[in-house]
Amino acid sequence: MSAAARTLPRTRPARAAAAPARDGGLLWPANAALASATLLIAAAGGPPATGPTALAGVAALVLCLVPGNLRPLGRLGRCGPVRQLARRRRALGISAGLWWLAHAAAGLAEHFGVDGLARLAHPAPALGALALVILVALLATSTTAARRRLGRRWKPLQRLVWFAVPLGLAHAVLASLRAGDHVLTPATVGLAGLVVFAAAELWLRRRRGLGVPAHARLVAAGVLTALVLALV
Repeated sequence: MSAAARTLPRTRPARAAAAPARDGGLLWPANAALASATLLIAAAGGPPATGPTALAGVAALVLCLVPGNLRPLGRLGRCGPVRQLARRRRALGISAGLWWLAHAAAGLAEHFGVDGLARLAHPAPALGALALVILVALLATSTTAARRRLGRRWKPLQRLVWFAVPLGLAHAVLASLRAGDHVLTPATVGLAGLVVFAAAELWLRRRRGLGVPAHARLVAAGVLTALVLALV
């Protein structure tokens, strides 16, 4: 090998090209565009946006949280599609936060008029607002700069999303009851599924001697907080 060849820098074009795909690529910008379009269509007299935005937010949240937590539990967590979703969990989490922001905007536009302050006194919007504050805080710290600044504290902070899940579930149930709608909406089922998944994951991990994951404690704390706020 010549001296000139030895001095050439090594390049890894394949890995460099794959990096955006692993991080989600255009996934969250596409979701931002869809959420904006949903709100604009509703504002122009189209179908209400609260239902579609809630469903999309829950779907993105499920795809963000479940695959990564399946990995220690067996073969299912190591199969190709699950691994691909786990690699994109940051982009999926950002997408979920954007859809929930759109859901909050749609809810304010559709349900709060002159008597908005009186309506806010109900547990349903209060629980939704608390869950939204948590999700917005997590969304604000999802940037690369925030990850570098927070260092090791970034991951424990992002786990707070599990605390928001029971709050969102209680919000969805109480809002459906208040509107006289069916409680088993797709969004409610998805959020309930996340709580059930956390309980099943805890049971499987304890059976295998893996200990109690931190997010299981956050789900339990979220359930307790939701019950207290719903009964006040």
